[in-house]
Amino acid sequence: MGESNNARRTDTSVPMQTDVRISVADFGPITSGTIDLRPLTVFVGPSNTGKTYFAILIYALHRVLSGFSRFPFMDWLSDFWPAFRHGKFAADTMWEEELQDVLEKLDTEGRPFRFSDLPESVCDAMQTALKQPSLLGRDLWTEFGRCFDLESVLDLIRFSGCSSGTEISLDVSEEAHDLWRLRMGISESDFITMDGQIEDMLLLPDRGPNSEFKSGQMFRALVKERELYRIVTRRRSQV
Repeated sequence: MGESNNARRTDTSVPMQTDVRISVADFGPITSGTIDLRPLTVFVGPSNTGKTYFAILIYALHRVLSGFSRFPFMDWLSDFWPAFRHGKFAADTMWEEELQDVLEKLDTEGRPFRFSDLPESVCDAMQTALKQPSLLGRDLWTEFGRCFDLESVLDLIRFSGCSSGTEISLDVSEEAHDLWRLRMGISESDFITMDGQIEDMLLLPDRGPNSEFKSGQMFRALVKERELYRIVTRRRSQV
């Protein structure tokens, strides 16, 4: 006898479907187009309509972003966290208080842990990364040039009488709830524009064993901080 949909959603062994939508405008031979990625996506159509361009674009985005996960920059955070913890914020009293608040939230049983529950400085840095052409934009620019084997990424622009440049959009959602988005523009004047937003998503919605965030470096770093904080607290109480 099959499980009901409601039963499956409360079972932490059954991950929810992450939906990925990619849209382009004036991109190579494509005037405009949108695709919804699935575990198996097949491009079918006449020659010279942009199938290869779209497929290579997906590959390039996937490489730079380390996949289309529900929580972006998972790999990047593993290197980014030590810079916060042991760098310029290490002796900052406000940072210590903020970290303590985060650990208390993480330690509360039955409490959902959201993106906004991370240290504010970490949230700000992640939001900024989606908007900085000098960071993510340049990485994408370089990867596009490599993947498309072009002398200039400007060759990706579909030149037409009304075209002002190429636009690329990436939207990641889960069961109709927006998780994060990325917008990139490439103008004929060799100018890159970036915009993006990470929504206040649930990182540990049910504390289930298959949570993507729970299996990442960021979560393990926070748990380690929590254990260190407990040890220091116990030692202080014994003095």
